[in-house]
Amino acid sequence: VKIIAKKINKIAVLLFIASYLAYYCLTTIAYGKTWHDSISLFSNDLKYETTSPFRHLLYNNAAMAYYNKGEVEKSIEYCKKSILLDP
Repeated sequence: VKIIAKKINKIAVLLFIASYLAYYCLTTIAYGKTWHDSISLFSNDLKYETTSPFRHLLYNNAAMAYYNKGEVEKSIEYCKKSILLDP
C-alpha cells in the first residue's frame, strides 16, 4: 500500500510539474508573438499592465526604445508619462 501511495504521489508531482512547464512554455510562445522589437514589447505591456506598481518603468523603457530609434518627440512624451506616475 505504501509503495502504491508513493508511486501515485510521484506521478501527481510529475504531472503538476509537467503542466506547470507546459503553461509557461505556451505563455512564452504567445508573448513572443508580440515581441518584434522593444517598442512593440513595451507598448503591449502598457496595454495590459494597467494596474502594475511598476508601470512608470514601462513608460521609461518605452521612452528609451523610442529615443534609440530616433523618435525623440515620442520619447519625451513617454518620459513625461513616467514622471507623472513616479515623480
